[in-house]
Amino acid sequence: MLRVLVVAFLLAAAPVALAGCDDPPAPRVIWSGCDKAGADLAGVDLTGATLSRTNLRGADLTGARLEKADLDYVDLREADLRDAMLADAYLMGMKAAHADFRRADLRRIAADRADFTETRFNGARLDGASLVQATLARADLTGARLDGANLDQADLTGAILVDAGLREATLTEADLTDADLRRADAERANFGEARLRRVDLREAILRHADLARAELSGERLEGAILEYATWPDHRRCSGGSVGRCE
Repeated sequence: MLRVLVVAFLLAAAPVALAGCDDPPAPRVIWSGCDKAGADLAGVDLTGATLSRTNLRGADLTGARLEKADLDYVDLREADLRDAMLADAYLMGMKAAHADFRRADLRRIAADRADFTETRFNGARLDGASLVQATLARADLTGARLDGANLDQADLTGAILVDAGLREATLTEADLTDADLRRADAERANFGEARLRRVDLREAILRHADLARAELSGERLEGAILEYATWPDHRRCSGGSVGRCE
């Protein structure tokens, strides 16, 4: 009798646990390992969906809802996610080079080791995001909000962070060689041991920022607010320091 009950329970649960790649888009749908390359998913609700290791290369996900979705190791190269909602989603190891996340809500995402090479994040929200060891080389983050984000050991070489928000963000050991941070607000950000070669910090706000042991060379600092920042040689800039640490 017990065996019959167990079998009946497993059969009843099977349609949910084994949801297929042909199931229509819906909250909590399971599309793990599916091929959705080039799919038109604009505006769909995939809240809490399982999409791990799915091929969504070139897909249209503009305005889609993906909050708390599992997108670990998904292929989103060249995909369009403008205005998409991905707050609290899992994007570990994602491939998203050349994707478009303009104005997307990416608050508190877990995207460690993801590849966002030359990806567009203009105006996106990445507050509290975890981007440890992520690749953001030549990514466009103009006007993006990364307040409180963790970018430790991230590759930001050549990234555009003009007018970006980096308040209290951590970028220890990150590589910002040739990055453009003009007018970025990095108050209380931690750049400890970061590579800041040829970085453009003109008119950036670095008040109380920590640059201890950072590799700072060939930088542009005209108009940058540096008061109370900790310099690479552990000096603390005086109040009123603008353009140079005094």
